[in-house]
Amino acid sequence: MDAVGPGEARRILDRYGADRVLLVGPPGVGKSTVVRSYAEDSASREGLEFVDLSEARSLEDLDTDSTYAFLHIYAPLVRAEDLAFIARRGEGYDWTLPSRLAYLTRPGVRGLVFIDEITNVALPEVQTILFSMVLDKRVAYNRLSSGVEVVAAGNSPRDSPVSQWPPPPLLDRFRLLIRVKPPDLEEWVSWMNSVGRPWDRRVAAVLKVKPVLMYRPPEDEEDKFPTPRSWSQLAWELAKTGAHGDEAVRIAAMVVGRRAAEEARQFLQPDPASLDLSTFPRLDERERLTLLSVEAGRLASQDVVELCRTLEKVGSYGAHYAVWLLMLSGVDTVEAARSCSYVEDLLSRLSSYLG
Repeated sequence: MDAVGPGEARRILDRYGADRVLLVGPPGVGKSTVVRSYAEDSASREGLEFVDLSEARSLEDLDTDSTYAFLHIYAPLVRAEDLAFIARRGEGYDWTLPSRLAYLTRPGVRGLVFIDEITNVALPEVQTILFSMVLDKRVAYNRLSSGVEVVAAGNSPRDSPVSQWPPPPLLDRFRLLIRVKPPDLEEWVSWMNSVGRPWDRRVAAVLKVKPVLMYRPPEDEEDKFPTPRSWSQLAWELAKTGAHGDEAVRIAAMVVGRRAAEEARQFLQPDPASLDLSTFPRLDERERLTLLSVEAGRLASQDVVELCRTLEKVGSYGAHYAVWLLMLSGVDTVEAARSCSYVEDLLSRLSSYLG
């Protein structure tokens, strides 16, 4: 199967389940987000409380009848003794599991174990335990509850120089192999708007004009590189700091790498407060998209009359500008704009975003 975006990968999990599934793709394209959202929605569908075991203070108080347990194992940082160890039992010794894994062996427990970056494990003994967990649901002779799914994610050798790709017989034991590629801009924007955190939409303008920057493999092992994940981090950081000019470029260099930051410089330099729709006719395409990206963040505070007026004014320069403005604004603003007569002709262009 050809590589799919994170949204389609999620739909595959919804249809076929996550047990014994391996998601493979470049770093930062959304594999972990797909698995986490699948687990959260699985809990919701079953009417269970979602509990991240890494954050749970006490496992004794968890009710297996009302709880959906989620355990994220970041494989490269795990030691064998973090997963199973020999301990004294009575007059002898036996394999013992850490409390969080032991909880997942209880009868009736429902949940999901996510083994992240399983291909980037250097220690053979850790590899053995993790592959046994995902393929056999066993941890050192202890079987996980039948209600617990185990899914793994990793990078192929072409995406990571340290990837330890499983040999064909082992790979064949996975039920599904899903290759994940970076999201397109519309999917990334939709996800950013769904998270509920303020974000600087100028980053979307960068990716609109320069789509190759959504993901670019690292060229310097000592520098950051652009991925959907790092662009999200930059958008949140810029919104939190309100940075523009050289400060914004410096932040970008620390988040997406120096080269990508330089390519984004023209979008991040202007002070958002100085951008005004009255200048729109005099701007080039890059400047227009940057201005609209800033304007999109302001739409939520406008009443319906002002919102309709803004959309009609922007649309007079080209309907695609109004579509861009609505897409960046988020679903709530789109819903509010449905009462604008001008918007009716644009909604079909946003059907995939809304759907």
